[in-house]
Amino acid sequence: MTNNTSVWKKIKGLTFTIIFEGSALNRDEKLGGNIPSIKKLTRYANGQRGKTFSFISRESMRHHLFVTLNKIYPEQWREAPTTALNDVVQFDLTKANILTHAELDAFGYMFTQSKSAAITRKGAVGIQKAVSLESWEGDMQFNANHDVARRCGAYPDPINKEEHSSYYKATFTVDVDKLGQDEWNIVNHDSINNILNLFLTEKGQEVPIPNVEVKVNEEGIEEYYVGKEKITIDGNTLSVSQKLMKPNKKKQLSFDAKILKKAGKAEDKSKNKSTFAIPENDYAEEGDSYSFAVADYKYSKDDKSLIISRVMSFKIPYDHEADGKYILTQDKDSHIQIANNEKKAIFILDPNDKKERIRNIIRTIKNGIYFHTGGENTGIIPKFIVGAALTLPIPLFHSYVDLTKFNDAILANDYILKNTVFCQNHMGSDTFDIKEAETNLDSFLNKIGLGEASDGKTNP
Repeated sequence: MTNNTSVWKKIKGLTFTIIFEGSALNRDEKLGGNIPSIKKLTRYANGQRGKTFSFISRESMRHHLFVTLNKIYPEQWREAPTTALNDVVQFDLTKANILTHAELDAFGYMFTQSKSAAITRKGAVGIQKAVSLESWEGDMQFNANHDVARRCGAYPDPINKEEHSSYYKATFTVDVDKLGQDEWNIVNHDSINNILNLFLTEKGQEVPIPNVEVKVNEEGIEEYYVGKEKITIDGNTLSVSQKLMKPNKKKQLSFDAKILKKAGKAEDKSKNKSTFAIPENDYAEEGDSYSFAVADYKYSKDDKSLIISRVMSFKIPYDHEADGKYILTQDKDSHIQIANNEKKAIFILDPNDKKERIRNIIRTIKNGIYFHTGGENTGIIPKFIVGAALTLPIPLFHSYVDLTKFNDAILANDYILKNTVFCQNHMGSDTFDIKEAETNLDSFLNKIGLGEASDGKTNP
């Protein structure tokens, strides 16, 4: 069977709702110091207190879905690099983007260089938290490590744990248009020696400081001195003596002009003028020093100058440029295009790679998600799954699935593209059956234009 490319062009969203059996998969805060609890919520009805249900957070579901993708498809779903810039643990966009790392494409990111500069992206894969379909009735477990204690002649340590074994429901929704595409607002760009440099801040936010001596302290860390005043740089955080800085009326912080190099010839001063200024919210006072984030720095032993930069830029290697597109590799069409009067960088993933990422996600949801926590490897294995291709990326089936049946009234919804419903029912009840739904995943993928040929390549 060949791919239905006409259907693929109409698809804006793909949604899959599953029922699976689990047991207290996502722990919460401890109660009373030594009682691990489960995540819970309570539903109310008609003003009356309802019942308590356990749940697995969206963050936990996202984590374990990615862990599974990484295990099954290690090359396509390698871990994106991270950084602790400004003491914030985050993905490092100076080393990765949606074209190079599927994790950023599917699940989104936030990258902050300072409190006033950030890039964010919502995930293309939306995940509904998994909520139990059976109420929690206060079940507890009591344990004690008798065997380990016996070996050293000690008393065992008792522990209580909240427990819940239940069926759970979760939904995954893919925004097909969003996956494989990203946009950054930029102020400038350049390309030298097959390196595309995207600037998110003005190039002038850098400053050369002359007459700087460098010393190595007892811990082997370089310290920079302007006279007796010290500058230290730890990762991307710079700490500088207050005597070297000067706040203006807007409380922006700049280096004192008295210590800086002159801009050069008088006629070039306006061209070379530095805009290096740190907003009030981006620096902190620590004793007799200021600290703030920097993007880069360079020390020259020849002229004893220290160049400090707050320019937020991203260097991306590319293979060649064609028609205004910077193509990343020779055999793929993944590229970056500069648009909107050179104020926007648009990332476009190769169409075949985009399809491959979506196929990976669908197969992983259908086959099962690795879930090993607290010594228990229960996995998230669907006993029931229903999915469809949609003209709008929304979790269409989520409210129409419960522990007793699938409510097929939703099948009349106009967002569902014709003959694109997929279902597998292992619940042991025909109340979950869907007439005329495709039950073979490969056939379903071919119907929606995501099928594979026998050689593993995408069918035309």
